Amino acid sequence: MYLGATALVVFLGALLLRAPAAWILAGANRLLPVEVGWTGAEGTISGMAIRGLTFRLPGGRRAYLSKVTLDPAFLSLFGGRLGLDFRIDDGAKALSGSAGFGLHDWRLEEIDGELPLTALLPTFPELEIAGLDGGLAVRGEAVSAEYGSLPDAGRLTVDFEDIRAVWLPTDRPLGNYQVELQALEQAGITGEVRTLDGPALLSVTGQFIQEPSAQTLRFRGVGQLSADAPVPLRRILPILGRAGQDRVAMEWQLALD
Repeated sequence: MYLGATALVVFLGALLLRAPAAWILAGANRLLPVEVGWTGAEGTISGMAIRGLTFRLPGGRRAYLSKVTLDPAFLSLFGGRLGLDFRIDDGAKALSGSAGFGLHDWRLEEIDGELPLTALLPTFPELEIAGLDGGLAVRGEAVSAEYGSLPDAGRLTVDFEDIRAVWLPTDRPLGNYQVELQALEQAGITGEVRTLDGPALLSVTGQFIQEPSAQTLRFRGVGQLSADAPVPLRRILPILGRAGQDRVAMEWQLALD
């Protein structure tokens, strides 16, 4: 009897390890309170490559990743969490890190790497409408949140590098910018936007804040044009906020309702 039960467990475990990636993703859709979509998946639970991965972000927007490689690091049925290493590829650049997913929340242990700004276009089509191009570098650790909510722990830094507008009659970049966010359960999310060293047509500084009891992330900042900023850039200042001759006061917010 004991040997028979052991054999059954081994057999079922072998089936799980050899299960196609599409089966595993379908199971994740049934278990997790977040809908996941994909256009193609290869491999098994020991390592899989997913094409066209989509999932819902806080606020209703759907994220899109062209190619993701997953390497599950551990599977704890008793703890109800799936831990994995991941790699997001886009041509010659990539983001990599590790994460854990539970029934009610997720945790990004670490993330580091670079991607072209064009990798964000399917998720944020506004970037294409605005005619922006450039790159981004991402670093983060210990970011965690319940599904559908803003993070309540962790730190994330994103550098937007050599950002350019294709409609400007100049080769100079708009600038290099850094967004740094920190989440604390008792204090909500706080953060800063700053313009990094280098020639900038539009310098931006500002702060992010989110009250712990509110599901709204607010940004308040100021943009300053350089003395030689071209006329087309000056004309769009009213779109960004309350504009003066060379300055613009910006107040934006992201609501999760």
